[in-house]
Amino acid sequence: MNKIVSIIVPVYNAEKYIDRCLHSILNQSYTNIEIVLINDGSSDNSLKIINEYAKKYSFIKVYSHENKGVGFTRNFGILQAKGEYIVFVDSDDYIDENYVEILLNSVKNYDAVFSGYKSITENGEIISVNALDQSEWAKYKYTGILGKIYKTKYLIQNKIFYPNYKVGEDLYFALLVINKGAKILTIDYCGYNYVQNSKSVTNSLIEKYDMLPMFQDLYEKIHQDLENDTKLFHFYIKAMLYSIILQKSILSSKEMNEMFFNTMKWIKNCKRKIGIFNYKLESLKIRFFVNLFVFGYCIKINKILFIILKHL
Repeated sequence: MNKIVSIIVPVYNAEKYIDRCLHSILNQSYTNIEIVLINDGSSDNSLKIINEYAKKYSFIKVYSHENKGVGFTRNFGILQAKGEYIVFVDSDDYIDENYVEILLNSVKNYDAVFSGYKSITENGEIISVNALDQSEWAKYKYTGILGKIYKTKYLIQNKIFYPNYKVGEDLYFALLVINKGAKILTIDYCGYNYVQNSKSVTNSLIEKYDMLPMFQDLYEKIHQDLENDTKLFHFYIKAMLYSIILQKSILSSKEMNEMFFNTMKWIKNCKRKIGIFNYKLESLKIRFFVNLFVFGYCIKINKILFIILKHL
């Protein structure tokens, strides 16, 4: 198998982590790769470090622009990629040595392969192993770039790119891939190491954000590709609810209730069935909260439920 795989790595103030990330890519068992490094306006030594790597390895390409954000930077990488397949790796994460080989061997006649990942401390200790099965719900389970390989031609032909949103761009991208008719294989391999550090978005929320405008924008792009896809709307409810719960330290109970109410009202206006959220690949905790708040919305007690949630 001699297909080139483009590994796209956005780099922003990553001097502490970039060596570990690049060593994991350079040590891959599958070697017919190109590494596309895009400096996104770093103010530390990141650009200097990646330029040194590019001097040593001809298959490393370095680009640099002013700070535009990770979505813009990944889009730039897609357009520069020369490989038949694309893999994304964040600069503070790293991958197991057989990562590319296993994903490439799995993709074959598919447009994309989705696998799981490991959550890792900064010291390399495993926090959790997050695997997928081959159920219909599996492709909705993890919507980040972790554990995925894409056919470049599929992304380009279907104009699948990241949106200009501060939060939720991974989710937006994944749902575009899914709902543009991609043939997707899910596998239970977990070779991506997602490093939990104090600077991650979910660990450092300081601004309130409402994901409903992003979902409305996405729906406008994909609704003609959908029939009665109840899984999609279950996913919307799950994602919206958890975007609210993640912000419970900075949102009031009134704000949480309003966000969820507006989302449910919009979903009802789309004339989609909601039903019971019973996908067993999701944890019991997630299934419980989704069903509880949907039920609370139906019987008009969510105001009380969000007051309780605020004080948990």
